[in-house]
Amino acid sequence: MTEPPRGPSKVTPYQPPTLAPAISEDPSTRFARHFFTVFILKNDFAVASLDVDTITSSFQTSPSLHHAIIAIGALSLSKRVPARRKDNVLRALASYRTALLESQKALQEQDVRPNDSGLWNSFFLGLFELMLDSTGESWLKHILFGTSKMLQVRGPQAHVAGPGRAFFLTIRVFEICRSLIYSDATFLMDNEWKAVMGRMWEDEFSREWHPKEDMLDLMIECSGVWDIIDPDSRHPPRLLDKRLVTLAAHGLHIQSFLLTWHSSFLAGLSRNQFASLSPQSQLAALYYHATSIFLDGIFSYRSQFDRHSSPTLPREAIQDHVSNILTRTKLALETTNLAGVLFFFPLRVAGARAILLAQQELILELLREISNREFVVAEAFREDLKNLWHQRSISI
Repeated sequence: MTEPPRGPSKVTPYQPPTLAPAISEDPSTRFARHFFTVFILKNDFAVASLDVDTITSSFQTSPSLHHAIIAIGALSLSKRVPARRKDNVLRALASYRTALLESQKALQEQDVRPNDSGLWNSFFLGLFELMLDSTGESWLKHILFGTSKMLQVRGPQAHVAGPGRAFFLTIRVFEICRSLIYSDATFLMDNEWKAVMGRMWEDEFSREWHPKEDMLDLMIECSGVWDIIDPDSRHPPRLLDKRLVTLAAHGLHIQSFLLTWHSSFLAGLSRNQFASLSPQSQLAALYYHATSIFLDGIFSYRSQFDRHSSPTLPREAIQDHVSNILTRTKLALETTNLAGVLFFFPLRVAGARAILLAQQELILELLREISNREFVVAEAFREDLKNLWHQRSISI
């Protein structure tokens, strides 16, 4: 599953598209300009290169995507221009509603398979909801019943090359983190989607490969077990016990791959094959520490595995992972433009294992920073962790 690190990526830096200047710039143009020249630059989704060409061309031809981008630009600008915040928020909401109506209209008119602009529209509408809704419920419904369903309708072969490939690699990390954060299986566990990843880095794409991709594959392996270990599982007790043994062995297998990946990753960094402070490297390291804790939690939180050898970790190792997550998240927020939503998974995992008041305070501080920058849904994670820590203090 894990291969030695490959050569460094040489990707042309993103250049914002040129929007024709106007003598008197109307609000929609201003919001679109902000999206392309500020929002996209300040929210790196950790892909080798964002498919800006498709986004830009679709912005000019797709009414739904046009309004979705204006909505994000207006809402993002509202945080940077306090004096016009109320007006910009109202314009953002109006554009968002128009984008939804145009999206529904487009779905009714087009064929069964969603097009590229439809996928990007769904993705950006989901981002807008993360920026507006502090509960996160709207985004969950949108990505689960919208974007993910559209990907599945198109099928894996539509995402091996071209614009479909670029979109899939962008949305993939969001779907994986959603699955792990909310303990919900993902369609990426299906063999046909796993097979697609084996073809993603062939030929001219090999230069874009980064060890982060193998880490995301390992994160997917941690998903898809909830129906087996759920208290309401319908598996007969005798069959369930056999399944638990198999699952525990699979967990140990994943843990072994995690350790192998980390050793290979560190070796690649020491040989300067990958820049240690690049956004992709920082995210890869963060997800390694978070996934290591997450894998432990699948088994150590469930008494069903007490009689089986499983990939649990000693307390000292868990706390070392927590410390790494907090240090690396703080560094990434200071030195990269990684989108704040990419930190929710590691911070939520670290929060579940944070035992020191200083750790908890730093986690809340980091989530507040993410909320203040763009994504208010971070407030939902803050409240969730506060409740968790409160309940823990009561039970002690």
